[in-house]
Amino acid sequence: MLDFYNYLYVLFTFFTLLILLDIIAIFNNKKLIYLLRYQNFFLFIFLGVYYILLATRDLGVGTDTDRYVSYYRQLYLFNDLSLSSDIGFNFLNKILVTLKISPEFYLFYLSLLFVIPIYFTFKSFKNINKVFLLWFFVSLFIFVSMSTNILRQGIGGAFAMWGVSLFLNRENNNKKFIYPLIVAPLFHLSLILVIGVFFVSKYFKNLKLLYIILFLCIVFSYSGFNLNNILGDMPVIGAAFSDRMDVYLNTEISKYQIGFRLDFLLFNLFFIYVAHYISTLKFVKQYYPKYYQIQASFIVLTSYFILMFNVPYSDRFGILSWIFIPFIMYPIFDLSTFKFNKLKLGVFVLGISLFIVYNVISV
Repeated sequence: MLDFYNYLYVLFTFFTLLILLDIIAIFNNKKLIYLLRYQNFFLFIFLGVYYILLATRDLGVGTDTDRYVSYYRQLYLFNDLSLSSDIGFNFLNKILVTLKISPEFYLFYLSLLFVIPIYFTFKSFKNINKVFLLWFFVSLFIFVSMSTNILRQGIGGAFAMWGVSLFLNRENNNKKFIYPLIVAPLFHLSLILVIGVFFVSKYFKNLKLLYIILFLCIVFSYSGFNLNNILGDMPVIGAAFSDRMDVYLNTEISKYQIGFRLDFLLFNLFFIYVAHYISTLKFVKQYYPKYYQIQASFIVLTSYFILMFNVPYSDRFGILSWIFIPFIMYPIFDLSTFKFNKLKLGVFVLGISLFIVYNVISV
């Protein structure tokens, strides 16, 4: 059994050195060969190794891992457990049980459903330093959490990211992005909110209004407002989210910090500021017309997340906004220009710092 975190540190360090070479090259107005020819290969290597770590990890890695494996084991042996409300998750388990896949190999299939859409998410980007962008995403606690702690939502979030990436990089108005976006909520209904906000956000023409809404949400959350009580009584929304909230409310609440989360607030506000700064760059305005849609989506989903601070395990609602962080950052990794060198260096330092804080020190 591989030691998940020790090997993760080695994997991250190797790619950190690779990115460091890139940083040195761009400050000398050069481009590394791997960026031009072998990016997809390096993406495959990174995620392939990470897949092995995920599939062979100890059941103690990730708060939900043991619970999911135990759930499948009972289903495999007795076929008498109540089904999840997520159709895709049910379908996956039924197929694996029908194929007589042993519980010992369950994580091999579950992990594959996370790694594959993540690979195609970053592969879909065009003229972007995909390796650097993936490296930064991995440096966030979100990446490991999605693949080990919140498996259904993590898989659904990975498919949602794939769909958004296809939409941002599509040519000739093809509709391929629809397919992963259909799959996403089948694994976790909360992804419906992400998809809806993303496509509606292009009609939010006034960012000032969104900032006002964000501010009001902060005030409401700080005053102890509990959105869960309202959503649980609403017909469609309540059915989509209440089952998860009930589980969170009844599972080891004493170990989780409930209430206004300044750490989460500052984390999201930081990336809102980053998105604002990137959106003002002339290069981005000219070549990234859909960036506004990403920016508006992140603000709206952050506002929703803030309103959920007073619900246990509110970070699981934060995932809905955090999956947009790679899309917030991607314009500065454009390979057609040697601009943004200082920004790239800043992202490099930020990525190392966040990885150490969240994955090594485990704050």
